[in-house]
Amino acid sequence: MRVLVVDDLAINRVLTMSLLRTVGVEAHGVGSAASALEALRRETYHAILVDFYLGDMNGDELTRRIRKTYGVGHRIVGLSGDSDADTYDAAMKAGMDAFLCKPATIEALSEVLDPAGPQIVGC
Repeated sequence: MRVLVVDDLAINRVLTMSLLRTVGVEAHGVGSAASALEALRRETYHAILVDFYLGDMNGDELTRRIRKTYGVGHRIVGLSGDSDADTYDAAMKAGMDAFLCKPATIEALSEVLDPAGPQIVGC
């Protein structure tokens, strides 16, 4: 499985990628929404983990752009330290498949990356 991790904080991005790699996931990371859109033009990913509050664009807007351009071919999972109902609702309305609260565990990441997995984990 190939996963794109989109997080503007390098420590969060590196930690998430490291966790995914421990279970054999091919994880790639970018630090902005613009970089994510460019990566999607060049590469194919099975899933995209999107920080909800990016510096250049919120995760819900990035998700809408991905869905408009690529349809539903990717499982998109929102990540946020903000676990309120408004953030979750915005994520689902934008077209995210699941939502995960930070800090993420490998068990929670594995659950939300499974297409049959839950929509919300760890909040």
